[in-house]
Amino acid sequence: MDGTPGLTYARTVPVVGQVSAGRGFEYTDGDFTLGEGLDQVEIPPGVDPFLAQTLYCVKVRGDSLREFFGDGALLFIKPESWEEIRDGDLVIFKDRKGGRGFVKKVEFAGDNLILKSMNPLYKNTVLSRTDLVFLERVIALRF
Repeated sequence: MDGTPGLTYARTVPVVGQVSAGRGFEYTDGDFTLGEGLDQVEIPPGVDPFLAQTLYCVKVRGDSLREFFGDGALLFIKPESWEEIRDGDLVIFKDRKGGRGFVKKVEFAGDNLILKSMNPLYKNTVLSRTDLVFLERVIALRF
């Protein structure tokens, strides 16, 4: 059962910006408040409407994860989900040094994270937890 019986939940998620899988992007939260964005998109099948209230969505630009999805795909992100992230998850992250944001596949190696590009034209990135401003889990996608 989704959420609390008798309550109605929004069936859309705000699109707050665009992300790059390859070259990075200038990350900004767009100064949106919870539930607001550039546009609204329907939640994908299988996503609990109760959980959808806290999600945000970004549109992919670039091809470094072309094995998973292409340019224009929508990624549904769970904010503040660092502790839920496991090896092999798709994540959105921002590093402290370059201030750029990316979408990558993650693997943990001790205190380091290997942020993998699935396109051989782009290199993997190895960062420590302290190198990151945030790391959030992609919980669903739509092509």
